[in-house]
Amino acid sequence: MTEENDGALAWGKLRYGKLVVTDAEGKVVPASLKIASKLAPTEVGERVLIAVNDLHAVYPLTVDPLVWIEQKVTASDGAAGDLFGISVVLDGTTALIGAVLADVGGDADQGAAYVFTNSGGSWSGVAKLTASDGVPGDHFGASVTLDGTIALVGASSADVAGNADQGAAYVFANSGGNWSEVAKLTASDGAPNDFFGRSVALDGMNALIGAYLADVGGNADQGAAYVFGNSGGAWSETQKLTASDGALNNQFGHSVALDGSTALVGAAIATVGGNFAQGAAYVFSESNGTWSESQKLTVSGGAAFDEFGHSVALDGAIALVGACGADVGGNADQGVAWVFSNSGGTWTQTAKLTGNGGAAGDCFGRSVALDGAIALVGAYHAEVAGQTDQGAAYMFTGSGGVWTQTAKLAASDGAAGDFFGGFSVALDGTSALIGAPGADIGGNSNQGAAYFFGGSDLALAVSSPAGVAQGEDFLSQAIATNSSADSSAAISVEVLVPAGAAFVSANATQGSCSEAAGVVTCDFGAISGNAGTATANVTLTATGAVGDTIVNTAEVSKTTPALGASDSTEIVANSPPVAEDGTLMTSVNTAASGSLVASDPDGDPLTFSIVAT
Repeated sequence: MTEENDGALAWGKLRYGKLVVTDAEGKVVPASLKIASKLAPTEVGERVLIAVNDLHAVYPLTVDPLVWIEQKVTASDGAAGDLFGISVVLDGTTALIGAVLADVGGDADQGAAYVFTNSGGSWSGVAKLTASDGVPGDHFGASVTLDGTIALVGASSADVAGNADQGAAYVFANSGGNWSEVAKLTASDGAPNDFFGRSVALDGMNALIGAYLADVGGNADQGAAYVFGNSGGAWSETQKLTASDGALNNQFGHSVALDGSTALVGAAIATVGGNFAQGAAYVFSESNGTWSESQKLTVSGGAAFDEFGHSVALDGAIALVGACGADVGGNADQGVAWVFSNSGGTWTQTAKLTGNGGAAGDCFGRSVALDGAIALVGAYHAEVAGQTDQGAAYMFTGSGGVWTQTAKLAASDGAAGDFFGGFSVALDGTSALIGAPGADIGGNSNQGAAYFFGGSDLALAVSSPAGVAQGEDFLSQAIATNSSADSSAAISVEVLVPAGAAFVSANATQGSCSEAAGVVTCDFGAISGNAGTATANVTLTATGAVGDTIVNTAEVSKTTPALGASDSTEIVANSPPVAEDGTLMTSVNTAASGSLVASDPDGDPLTFSIVAT
């Protein structure tokens, strides 16, 4: 468990960020996420506390952080050395994960890619993609991309027409849930060792494929990228892109991104201002079917071996470029990711992202992803909880040109050498997919894994009466709200049967509830987006003494309190009977059926009949 110095916090399979607490009048209440030992002696481990300064707050409080729920996936037929998770892509309820060194039918390192789909907040494998003509050493799955029902998978070491490691890319289409290979793409002028397919991007009817070690005009390893178009279901090469000032060993095409009529190509080893391997990225724009270079992106203050352009992402008027070799505050190779914004056709450097708590050698920026104003940056050499090279990924949100880190994600079961987030990260809204190709699975070294983090802007509030008479039943409600545009991952809420109360019954507005050992668990499943809600209704009986306070609490998740809220109910005395003339009766005798016999404060007897109303 880790407590981040930026207010974000991570524990088990959940991650926090963007904590907001408001009271019953809508006022923001100062709050922070803390880690503390659990108070109950029978409980083991630690818990998350949301520390609230409620000096002037009006209860009940609403606690609203951004929560990510983790799910780990592996290949059903995975084996040692597959490197499952070396490449990942996420598009809505479909994900594609590459296993570049997977053996296929006895062919060593041919490679494969696995399709996963989301149903009810849970991800499961549905298909395994392989090349129809694959052979040993193709490295199919070196890169993957996905757009709707079309998938593109790079096989960067495939031999083509006798050219060793020229590289190829394969197009797959989904029809009725069945994925089938529909095209094999190769460069028209490909040559040995081009490694075409090292990077791939896909948007609508266009594909962009990098060949980062292609020789251009006598410049070895200058690099190139190829545009392919789909017309009537047939894919064909339409243009070859190179840098206007390309030079020896630039490795143009090391990374590629595509969004509509804009393409972004990284050249991580480009020399800039005499700085070898400072790196650059090139913007291309399409007009009437022709792509032309419109701008070269570099950063002010860049240095040799920054490797700016090692990774790139593009979404509308925002670009994200990783420079994992950049030094930060004296930390060599800590890494940086740069944000660029497009205004009137000109791209301008607008933000520099670094991971809070970053350290030398993290290689932050080795992988990047972008969806609107949300960015995800991998740091595969990051040390987590003392585990060298376990890796981490950082999420940022931009607003008004200012980018703020909202979460640091790491695998709950991560280990040294997993390289989580280093080679691939993917993003769709606040949901993330992060590869850990070095993860050991069931004794299989480097089989690899991938982790889904289902992000939802969840809020949890507890509502209960301010007071209840001793022995009376009352309702405690735990209300979860999802303010994200998309449905949440499947969640459960635990409502504790508090001291001073006894359980009577429970139900939920969606899903079902059960009680065991003083804990009511309501499994909501996925909560719909756009302010969708789910409520746990728990009926309790006040059993404590008059004057006791019943603290009604609820937490998200069965085992980890990723999100919690509470409200208080006071046990009050039963209201004494009042005579018709307003005289307060101090004692009541109900032994006589059908009547109450009492006395007023002066001791005068009062008798009256019970009348049903």
